[in-house]
Amino acid sequence: MAHALACGGDDATADEVSLDGSGGGGMETEGDGATDGEETALPDPEQGTPAQGIQIAHVEANQGTAIDLTDASGSWLAAGSRSGPLLTERPTLIRVHWALDADFSPRPIVARLALYEGETLVDVLEESREINGPPQPLTLAGAFSFQVPAESVGPDTEFSLALFEDDGSESNSGSTGPRLPASGHAPLEFDDTPRRMKIVLVPIEVGGVGPDMDKAAERVHEEVYQANPLQSLEVEVAAARSWPQPLGAVGEAIELVAEARSEGNAAPGDYYLGVMGDGCCAPGVGGGMGFVASDEMEDGPNRISIAKIPAGNDPVVIFAHEIGHNQGLDHAPCSAPSPHIPGYPHPDCRIAAQGYGVLDGALRLEEYTFDYMSYEIGNQWTSDYVYGLNAARIATVTSWEGSSFSRDAAASGHTLHGIRRTDGSVGWWVTEGLTSTARGKNGGMIGHARVQGVGGERTLPIYASRVSHVDVGLFELPWPEGLDDGELEVSLDDATVQTHLSLQWDADDRLHAVAEPRR
Repeated sequence: MAHALACGGDDATADEVSLDGSGGGGMETEGDGATDGEETALPDPEQGTPAQGIQIAHVEANQGTAIDLTDASGSWLAAGSRSGPLLTERPTLIRVHWALDADFSPRPIVARLALYEGETLVDVLEESREINGPPQPLTLAGAFSFQVPAESVGPDTEFSLALFEDDGSESNSGSTGPRLPASGHAPLEFDDTPRRMKIVLVPIEVGGVGPDMDKAAERVHEEVYQANPLQSLEVEVAAARSWPQPLGAVGEAIELVAEARSEGNAAPGDYYLGVMGDGCCAPGVGGGMGFVASDEMEDGPNRISIAKIPAGNDPVVIFAHEIGHNQGLDHAPCSAPSPHIPGYPHPDCRIAAQGYGVLDGALRLEEYTFDYMSYEIGNQWTSDYVYGLNAARIATVTSWEGSSFSRDAAASGHTLHGIRRTDGSVGWWVTEGLTSTARGKNGGMIGHARVQGVGGERTLPIYASRVSHVDVGLFELPWPEGLDDGELEVSLDDATVQTHLSLQWDADDRLHAVAEPRR
């Protein structure tokens, strides 16, 4: 299926839909830069009468979660003192809050944000607002709000921010007023570390009925791009896979996603998400599941998840949630099952810092919005804590781009993955290299496998897969080099599975696990 979405990049093809984050949201900021390919003269950012009786009290930037740019005293915060990174090449909402002197009289005030590259002025944004009291941060209209385009901020961009009387003055009085910095311009210090993601959606037709992939692709794109610190996100749709009957657990079809990832020659950092329609499963079956992958290249095979498209306008952020597991996130606490994200600081699972959608232009209020990695019902968004964890993981995974995956001595062999479904049947698939689970790095040994093959009998450890929740039994074991065929007896904590398993190479040099009745 030729279907792709690209966001944030400059190379969208004819088959891609480009979403640049210009969005809506009820905020109008006047920009004086070039439009429609025409260069226009930029106004003098110092033009006008400096505002009196009003001060710049607080400045914050929001690319998904609010990050303070000034401290409690109004002093500018260097990048190393902020609560998280701010990215170049990503739309940014900059909000300016004010404080009023006792004798301030209500009137219009102009806020002006100027952006520089070196000594060259590249853009001037300004907003006029009637000031008759303190700021109201719960609405976009309650503070000066500048929507800065993704292309306007680079790693060396500098700024000046000042407040002026809205009196139509065209002169530069030279007098002082509310301004950051006090004179000249200063670095914004946005981070240009590359942060990109690629997600491949795998449609799963259950009983011949498939999901609405246009709806799924748009929703995945919006959820993941807005909730993650990304400069670009690529979403593709793979060929559909089929499952014969309604699932007893949403994770039962995860092997189809693993199969698609293997056949797609995925890079180690690619994410594969199986998508099913609302009628895919038996009543009461949960919405999704995902492997909790490490930050190692060898865990590429476990960057897979599966989810149902939420019905109607359900606000649950299900796709970003399941991809979040693939990014190494456990659940936020509160009502979600363990394990939980280590060190999670918000006991009520509310997002703690105001959120902002760079595509839809809407604020998410801390008091009424829950972390999307929790199970809390209602509005969901990213917390500041999860946003920071994802920033680190995305930077790591993006750093693998262009490097070939080579297995070192610790990762030689293959990983044999097993799934025990709700009906008692067992499925198998095999991936190149040893995942962190198959190397025992995550603990969780739950049994052993006896393999009778060429060269005699071998005993192999079996480890429980790290998954978001257990609705099916998922496990992994190291399959040594040279062992391509054998009688396999898998002894788990509460059951024994016997089968004949052969590993077979296909024409594309991919290895497959083929299970047959025990001989």
